[in-house]
Amino acid sequence: MKMAIPLEFQPHVIRSAAAVGRAVRQRRTELGLTQAELAVAGLSNRQAIVQLEEGRETKALRQMFTVLLALDLELVVRPKRLPEENR
Repeated sequence: MKMAIPLEFQPHVIRSAAAVGRAVRQRRTELGLTQAELAVAGLSNRQAIVQLEEGRETKALRQMFTVLLALDLELVVRPKRLPEENR
């Protein structure tokens, strides 16, 4: 019998830089990471994480969403594994 996927593990459609920021912040806090810890793990810096979580739109993000829209595609984010898959 297939288990229902908990709401926090269901895919989220991302259509803006703000939505990217919300998804990153939500997952970071779920994992108990600080912005500084995420920056180290992501080979970045804390200021970049702050800007990402604030939903600041960069040229690269704007271009990506424009291309996805032109191709009638959407970006979906979800955890790589469900909790029981981590065991």
